[in-house]
Amino acid sequence: MIQHTSGIHDVPENDYHGDRRSLSVSGAKVLLDCPARYRWQQDNPVHKDEYDFGHVAHELILGKGAGYRVLDFDSWRSKDAREAKDQSHADGVAPILTAEHERAAALADAVKAHPTAAAILANGHAEKAIYAEHADTGVLLRGRADWLTRKADGTPVVVDVKTTVSAAPKNIDRAMADYGYAMQAAWYIDLLALNGTPDASFIFLFAEKTAPHFVTLAKPSEDALEWGRAKNEKAIRLYAECASTDTWPGYPTHEANVPAWAWKDIEEA
Repeated sequence: MIQHTSGIHDVPENDYHGDRRSLSVSGAKVLLDCPARYRWQQDNPVHKDEYDFGHVAHELILGKGAGYRVLDFDSWRSKDAREAKDQSHADGVAPILTAEHERAAALADAVKAHPTAAAILANGHAEKAIYAEHADTGVLLRGRADWLTRKADGTPVVVDVKTTVSAAPKNIDRAMADYGYAMQAAWYIDLLALNGTPDASFIFLFAEKTAPHFVTLAKPSEDALEWGRAKNEKAIRLYAECASTDTWPGYPTHEANVPAWAWKDIEEA
């Protein structure tokens, strides 16, 4: 595996995700929950079947990816289907059923038919790996931009494609915190700043998984970026501390209580 340093690089997807000498924003999210879980996942990569649909949709939208294999089964229930799926994973490509591939293609078509989304994706580069060293701790940070483009004035824009159940604005706002999307936006903006481009911006492209595949573009607010940046800083410093001592603690001792809503029945009684 090539050892990357600061800069923007073309890195094979498996090499990028297998990089254990740098911290990604997805790793930062896990780290804040439980450092021991982060370390365990480094040794035991997590894969979920729903990831495969997202990988295929990304590749159809962006024109670049690790590859996929369309398998002509009605479901994954049969032994042959499961074996074909496992073989695809072993080969480093995403397996997808024929019907699911058709749904992913319809989603990609909806994105390409969206005037603003199509304009953003008309020029740029897919799957660019960005590395930078954190100024205070020296931790090497990394991110893999779905799409990297530029505004008319030359400033960079990172575009991240999210396949989702609902692209409604109210659900996007909730996801900024629930799924750490605000952390992701701040992470990439700061990665580019550390590489000498301080005026970068970030856009989420949400596309619904089911017909009619509504598309919503969302730019994180300054408040969202401030929140994400604070969470990122906490995670980076925690990582530096854990890595320096090779100590990855689990959950702390806890004084158990009942949540506030549980008192409602008592009060009503």
